[in-house]
Amino acid sequence: MSEANILASSAQYQAFKEEYENFSFDAKSAMDALLARLKNLQFDSKRKNRRMMFASEPEARIKTRDSCEGKLARNGLELTAENLRNEIRDMAGIRLVLLYEDDVFKLMHNIEKQSGWTVSRVKDYLDDPDNPIYSEYKSDVWQTLGPKENGYCGVQATINVEVFYFDQKAIVPVDLQIREIYGQAWSKNEWLLCYKGLKDPAAVEYFKQLAEEDRIRRRRLMELRDASLESER
Repeated sequence: MSEANILASSAQYQAFKEEYENFSFDAKSAMDALLARLKNLQFDSKRKNRRMMFASEPEARIKTRDSCEGKLARNGLELTAENLRNEIRDMAGIRLVLLYEDDVFKLMHNIEKQSGWTVSRVKDYLDDPDNPIYSEYKSDVWQTLGPKENGYCGVQATINVEVFYFDQKAIVPVDLQIREIYGQAWSKNEWLLCYKGLKDPAAVEYFKQLAEEDRIRRRRLMELRDASLESER
């Protein structure tokens, strides 16, 4: 590589690093704004429905620079400030774990109706595309795909959050994942034992079977919940 190319490459990477700092600041601001609103929704749901919707506190993270570099490299893209902004749609990530399956769709439906952001994409890996039962909660941006081949179930959305500064406004994407409690337990164990662990075909098949069993359990839990709430009236 010529000296000119080395200098150009060095300047490009320096610009990339500087843009990472700017982007991560924007992403943290957007993530915090969304988290604050989600916590309000959590408490409001308890107040109105006499029960908690969230199984645990939300998990949130900002993608590291190393992770951004790795993702761009895997996609065959140069480490430029432009590619960082345009291609990394999950710089900020939030994961919610809810108690019941139908709450996933009710909460996402409520999020879509809120002001201060827009929802540009929702990938539904939970509802059955051949026999959907939650269509009333879905807008045109939803894709009902059904569980992934490995059994993963959940809903993933891109939330474009308005962030206000002294002299400008930014629109910053936040990656939102919503699972119910069985899906969260399945995902944690599958990631440890199959994705990162044994990679044993028998284990892979077991997790597919477990996902189907969890689907039955989720539906039964909702029946028991509704019966319990009805008995309290």
